[in-house]
Amino acid sequence: MVNPVKLAAQLRFHLSELGSRNAHHEFEHLARHLARARIYSNILPATGPVSAGGDGGRDFETFRTGIALPVAGSLFAARSSRDRAVAFACSLEKRIERKIRGDVEKIVATGKVDEIVYFCEANLAIAKRQELVAAANGMGTELQIFDGNTIAEWLAEPDLFWIAEEFLHVPAEISPQVRSDDGYAQHRADWKARKVFPVSRADFVAIKAGLRHATFEATARPDLSFWVERMAGFLVPMAPRDLVRSASYEIAVAHLRGRGDMTTQAHLVADYFVDVEAHADIGDLTTAATLLTYAFGGYWLGQFRVNESDLHDYRRKLAGAVQSALEEAIGPGRRAGLLHVLGLLEQTPAGPGLAPDFSAVIASWNAMLDSAEQALLYPIEAFADLLVEIVKLRGDDAELLALAARADDLLGKRMGGVAAGEKAIDRSLSLLERDEPAAAIRELHRAKTKWFSGERLAGAVRILLLLAEQYRQHGLAYAAKYHAMTAALLTRYERDDDVRRLQPEALLDLLDAEDGAGNSFGFLRLLPVFIQAHIFHDDHPLNTEQHPRLQSNLGQFGVPAWFPEAG
Repeated sequence: MVNPVKLAAQLRFHLSELGSRNAHHEFEHLARHLARARIYSNILPATGPVSAGGDGGRDFETFRTGIALPVAGSLFAARSSRDRAVAFACSLEKRIERKIRGDVEKIVATGKVDEIVYFCEANLAIAKRQELVAAANGMGTELQIFDGNTIAEWLAEPDLFWIAEEFLHVPAEISPQVRSDDGYAQHRADWKARKVFPVSRADFVAIKAGLRHATFEATARPDLSFWVERMAGFLVPMAPRDLVRSASYEIAVAHLRGRGDMTTQAHLVADYFVDVEAHADIGDLTTAATLLTYAFGGYWLGQFRVNESDLHDYRRKLAGAVQSALEEAIGPGRRAGLLHVLGLLEQTPAGPGLAPDFSAVIASWNAMLDSAEQALLYPIEAFADLLVEIVKLRGDDAELLALAARADDLLGKRMGGVAAGEKAIDRSLSLLERDEPAAAIRELHRAKTKWFSGERLAGAVRILLLLAEQYRQHGLAYAAKYHAMTAALLTRYERDDDVRRLQPEALLDLLDAEDGAGNSFGFLRLLPVFIQAHIFHDDHPLNTEQHPRLQSNLGQFGVPAWFPEAG
């Protein structure tokens, strides 16, 4: 599950792809469901797609309810516009300002309207928004505008995520975070008393949340059978095909990850790939590639006992669908998404007796970054996070780390050096866990470069201290001293409290470096400076139980202090 900020970024990309595939009708439906859930309940859909202009610029509108006062306990009444006439319009056009002006004029010309609500995929600057609102006010109506960023943030909310799944076809592995303290017990109790409505995407998202929780949280594992049974409610003839495929995926993965065996669900996996070519949205293809990866992994571990030839048949069908899509005239965003899927596919063997070709993975993803540079909304941070996970598995791979550096550079352009530095730190920690210090040190230097600014200077100091520790552990005393001294200098003269409180730690690292280099007199001169900083900045000064390194260095003081007298 993905945190709200990262989830919104991924949804923003999939929202931007609606225009590239001329999905005007889907955007109208998406906007109407959002409006009904967050703005007004009394909405009447209009006939005709967005591209046809609706009825005089109106894509849908409210109907008069006759409810004069709120009705206790009625959500419909609470959200109703009552006697206010509200018109809604939506557009996927990129040059949106002129489009909004024109649509507002059309709507006002068709009759009195109290308010216009406009949904657009393109982002709109605040100043432009205010100009458009003022112009609408001059025509005698109110105007609200919700752009792509706002829509994506709404769709990331748990109660609205089903709309994203229904109309954006997002990958199955992205979904809102659900913590165990968010009412899981009540959620389970609610669904024990409910029946599945097999055509409802909202029901699917709710059951998926419970199933994922039971799959990945050991404390909820006893509920796994219950949620699998509920999810199986979508495996019926009346359910839409896309819901059947989504439910098949969730049940298969739950068996593999929650029970350690997917063999009994082989029929669902086979059915999923029967018509994989007909589901060519980026999200659908990504989900198919993920399921294929699970299938191969389960097969190799003895947790999915099927004929290997079946897996290669699934792979050929999926690879063919991706290659066919790449041969079409498509925009950079869709091309980047398809190349990402191709890279996922290359991590599985292309045929019997063959090993996955990791060089082909790197080639696909380098080509993906070429396209992503032209697709401003491509979720590059999610890709950088994926590379962190792959580094955990593969370690110091030159091609992989070079690819990660490219992804960092692009992430830095989109989100700033701080975000890029975070990924380099994550990779360095993974490499340290694998006991690959040389590669970890290279990644730490990359992170240090990204963070050496006022915004994350405290973080940069911590990186310097980690570098000093690594150099010291590997006998490079003067390299350790250089980095510790740089950290000590910054902590002594910077005014930021978060930086200055690191001064004792920096001086302690410098003491260790002097000791490691055999510089006894440098150690002696520095020790009083360290003790002064330690007493000034530490909450528990001179507490040797909390600071074992302090006791060690104070013990060192006795040897050089006695040595000259003994001579």
